[in-house]
Amino acid sequence: MKLTEQQQKELADVKERLAKVEIVVIDETYLHLFQSLRDDIRTLVAHNDVLIQGIGILTQQRDELLEALKRVLPFMATETTKCHGDECRERWCSSCFAEEDAEIAAERGRAALMAARNTLAKVGGAA
Repeated sequence: MKLTEQQQKELADVKERLAKVEIVVIDETYLHLFQSLRDDIRTLVAHNDVLIQGIGILTQQRDELLEALKRVLPFMATETTKCHGDECRERWCSSCFAEEDAEIAAERGRAALMAARNTLAKVGGAA
């Protein structure tokens, strides 16, 4: 089927209009995608700021706990004692508790002291 000159002009005009519509649709799609991406980036930045603040708080709390651990280490019982009837009621006192129970408590103290020292060495807060 052969088109008349008028039909060819109309067809060309329709093709030109369609091309413009496609460009507008494509431009709107890119604009929408760009805006969505921009919003996502803003959300990520906001979450990143919250994470950075959280890391700072956790680091401060870790440092405070390490300092507390260092201060308590010298007072950890690692040997049995005897209060000779003064009723100190310390778990490692063989006067208040059976010798075997006091030794178990002292052994637990030694294990806790070693664990604390290992933790401090691992995180750089030498004991």
